[in-house]
Amino acid sequence: MCIKPELDDSQYNNGGQVLYGGDNWPLRGWKGSLWEGGVKAVGFVHGQMIQKKGGISKELIHISDWFPTLINLANGSLKNTNPLDGVDQWRTISYGEQSQRNTILHNIDPLFSHAGERKSDNQFDTRERAALRHNEWKIITGDPGNGSWIYTSIRGQNQNKLYERPDDKNVWLFNIENDPYEKHDLSTKRPEVVTDLLEMLAKFALTSVPCFYPENDFMADPKYHEGYWGPWIQNQEITEEIELPSNTKIFRYSFLSLFILALYCLYFRYKKKRSHKISPY
Repeated sequence: MCIKPELDDSQYNNGGQVLYGGDNWPLRGWKGSLWEGGVKAVGFVHGQMIQKKGGISKELIHISDWFPTLINLANGSLKNTNPLDGVDQWRTISYGEQSQRNTILHNIDPLFSHAGERKSDNQFDTRERAALRHNEWKIITGDPGNGSWIYTSIRGQNQNKLYERPDDKNVWLFNIENDPYEKHDLSTKRPEVVTDLLEMLAKFALTSVPCFYPENDFMADPKYHEGYWGPWIQNQEITEEIELPSNTKIFRYSFLSLFILALYCLYFRYKKKRSHKISPY
């Protein structure tokens, strides 16, 4: 079973950074953007349990679907995990059936720089960077990142089509099934679809948790866990000295050097005073 988007060319690396050899052609955009070249990906599943072998699926599957799919496949329990964002997609993967989802929230990023003006106080704030796919429709708001089409010279004739976002532009609407390369913005032609999708984004935003970026935790270093990446927060102390960042090391060693120097000066000052007291001359 191969899971891939509808493309004319199968030689691509979605989400690739074009500055370092990545190639998302003919999709629009690249890694870090909300265009299809930055969010769509391919994959394959191999095994004896696949019933429809050699098939190709263009159904909607999100990375969050793997958790319930694999747990159910292993006859595990999803008790106390609801509500889940993911759905069991095994019948889609194995039998080629229709996907169990028709919506994918690509992103809502309230911390990203706002773009343009808010369209309405009663709708989702279109200044915020966000993207949502629902059935054949995809809406993008805010600043979606570079929207150019980059055709790398490695693959032949250079056909780059660069795009610069107008300062006041912050809403795009595409029919991805008919326009997978996002060349025809329908936001002004289908305002009713834009309204519906903005309402969906607003509902997603209401159930989201606040953004949280914790400080670096050096206890996560695999060298403390037999060389493996994995869970590290537990009630267990690490006796080995944690490798500190270079600036922390410099400060610590500088402070230690100053402390030793101070002790050295005090010692010689004390020794000099003592020598004056016991001298017979």
